[in-house]
Amino acid sequence: MKKIFMVAIIAIAMFATFNANGQSVGNTFTVSGVTYKITSLSPNEVQLGDGSYNTDAFATNPTGSYTILDSVTGGTGNLTYSVTSIGVCAFYYCTGLTSITIGNSVISIGNWSFVGCSSLTSVTIPNSVTSIGNSAFRECRGLTSLTIPNSVTSIGNYAFSGCSGLTGILTIPNSVITIDTAAFYSCSGLTSVTIGNSVTLIGDEAFANCYGLTGTLTIPNSVTSIGSYAFVNCGFTDIINNSASFKFASAASVGTAKVLLSASHTSDDFDYAYDKHIGCLAVGQLTIPNTVTSIGDSAFRYCIGLTSLTIGNSVTSIGKRAFSYCSGLTGSLTIPNSITIIDTAVFYNCSGLTSVTIPNSVTSIGKYAFYGCSGLTGSLTIPNSVTIIDTAVFYNCSGLTGQLTIPNSVTSIKAYAFRGCSGLTSLTIGNSVTTIDDYAFLNCSGLREITSLAVTPPTIPNTYVFNNVSKNIPVH
Repeated sequence: MKKIFMVAIIAIAMFATFNANGQSVGNTFTVSGVTYKITSLSPNEVQLGDGSYNTDAFATNPTGSYTILDSVTGGTGNLTYSVTSIGVCAFYYCTGLTSITIGNSVISIGNWSFVGCSSLTSVTIPNSVTSIGNSAFRECRGLTSLTIPNSVTSIGNYAFSGCSGLTGILTIPNSVITIDTAAFYSCSGLTSVTIGNSVTLIGDEAFANCYGLTGTLTIPNSVTSIGSYAFVNCGFTDIINNSASFKFASAASVGTAKVLLSASHTSDDFDYAYDKHIGCLAVGQLTIPNTVTSIGDSAFRYCIGLTSLTIGNSVTSIGKRAFSYCSGLTGSLTIPNSITIIDTAVFYNCSGLTSVTIPNSVTSIGKYAFYGCSGLTGSLTIPNSVTIIDTAVFYNCSGLTGQLTIPNSVTSIKAYAFRGCSGLTSLTIGNSVTTIDDYAFLNCSGLREITSLAVTPPTIPNTYVFNNVSKNIPVH
């Protein structure tokens, strides 16, 4: 019985490989000077062309208009086969081809299938097609319009690269999931693009050098990845980011556009999202919506065009360097009560800030958090919740004036914490401070009075802690 079963299995396998006329998958035949390759015998299916690189499917290259048939009859036994794919290089450099109509049985357009068809002005892609292969229409400069049907799920690498004749609006349908590397590279005639709401990947250089693309681009919330240089040398003025789950990849991912947040953001994945590494030119007011719970490391670093900032009251943490070098930020900044930690160098060199309000919820202010914020003026209030004033937190905040009170909650003041705060005139050190590190108040030349409330004076490692203070009163 076992032997019979095995024979049956072999017979089925043989039937799937050979038909009754001896044809097998991989065999080729020619009909009217066109080569077809058998891809399936159950059902009978072929691809146009034999799949050889740099070799087209035709004995004599077609000119003018050409229609790919739904089916062909030929080969041993003169059987009928559905044409379900266009093979690699099938129309390779058929420079006399002006228009192409693809049959309704075709599911895939293969790699390099129409590459170099420079006279091709129109192509009709049916709803049966699900994939457009790598370099499929590369350098088809004559194409003036393109309709991608709702059946297509993937657009391959360089698929329409160099199609500089494409003009007007390009619509990526909702069926498309991936727009791969350089898919529309140098399609310089396009003026607008709409990206469907199923796209998850926009590859490296996908729309690079599409100089004609202007106005506003909306990134749908389905997108999880935008590759390097995706929109470099495009003319977008605004990019609205509706996606809350991706990081921009590189310096030119968004070209020179102003990147705007959507109020739909709920994710905390903003690491490096808008910093100089992706060419942030955001200007004006930035409002972090209440749906956001955290702002990641370097999220808005070097966004020098930002002039005001409002942080939603659902944000619980601001990551390292999140707003560092945002030198255009001016006016007052209020840290919401939801924040417990202001991390390292968050507002580093935000020299335009004039005042900052730190709520009682904050327990830790990280190193260099307000380093170089020379525009901060008037008095500074450190809440009674803070336990450590870290290294160089207010280094060179020369605009701070008047009295500074270190609250009783603070136990240590780290090195360089207030170095160069030359506008401070008096200092009161809370009763819990046990250590003041090197250079903590170096060059605070305006200090006239220093008072410690501690019963036991804090440990001071050397005389440089209060070096260049106008009136160096012993701390006791």
